Amino acid sequence: MRIRWRMLPWQNVLVIAAIFVAGEWLVTFLLPWPRKARLLSAALWAVMVPLARVASKLILRPARQTKPYGFWMIGLAAALAGVAQFFVSTQTEASLRAREVLVRFVSTVVLLLIAAPWFIRKEQFSTLSSS
Repeated sequence: MRIRWRMLPWQNVLVIAAIFVAGEWLVTFLLPWPRKARLLSAALWAVMVPLARVASKLILRPARQTKPYGFWMIGLAAALAGVAQFFVSTQTEASLRAREVLVRFVSTVVLLLIAAPWFIRKEQFSTLSSS
């Protein structure tokens, strides 16, 4: 199977990165983390969420032509981010760990929905000139 890489314009990449960094920075205030870990956490999850999206795209590649593909991709990416949060979590209490996973799941869904228009590559079409 040959994978064709599609590159996004750098403007889209900057907007997506800004959305994820700002969103993850806001999420760190919902989770009971020490202040020193907030900046590192925002940077880590600003990278982990797009990686979860890429992993979900690869997993769902056979179902790409179906109608609910986008919703399945966002849901699977959120589930992967939630699983990663479970394993990264430093909480020993089960209720706090479950809260972190739920916050991560919901925040991933929201961030991917906000950033969805910038993941779409817009092709520039040349107009035919009549001669």
